[in-house]
Amino acid sequence: DLGRRGRWGGAIQMNKRSDAAEEVVVIGSGLGGLCAGAMLAQYGRKVLILEAHYEAGGVAHGFTKDGYKFDTGPSFYCGLTDRGSLNPLKMVLDSVGEQVPSVAYDEFQFHFPGESLSIYDNNRRYAQAVRSIAPKGAAQLERFTNRMVQMYNALKKIPTIALT
Repeated sequence: DLGRRGRWGGAIQMNKRSDAAEEVVVIGSGLGGLCAGAMLAQYGRKVLILEAHYEAGGVAHGFTKDGYKFDTGPSFYCGLTDRGSLNPLKMVLDSVGEQVPSVAYDEFQFHFPGESLSIYDNNRRYAQAVRSIAPKGAAQLERFTNRMVQMYNALKKIPTIALT
């Protein structure tokens, strides 16, 4: 065993072995690496996930300051609470029998200097909010949304997580 301290202060454990039992080595323990490792393990592969940082999660880390928790990476995901969601992360979580605490928002806001924009989970309300600040943009958004709904309805019939 060759142990040393990583540049972030975490212990790094290196083993010299010639009889490695892993079939797959995943480099990086971000969401992609963790999902890949979980799915490979679900299908019976022996997986080793390697991470340079002292904590798994990639950019999905956070820190606490004065009792407040701050996310340093993505903290907004769509489709994690929806049954039958096409969100790839939700599909992986469902496949391996895991879930993450999630809150569905009816509304959230973006604040810009001088104005704010409410984003709604209801397309009609969202279009009205956009129309109030950008009428031409609302028409473009409506055309785009209609096209995306058509594509979604076609694609949701395809099992996107099929790995066999």
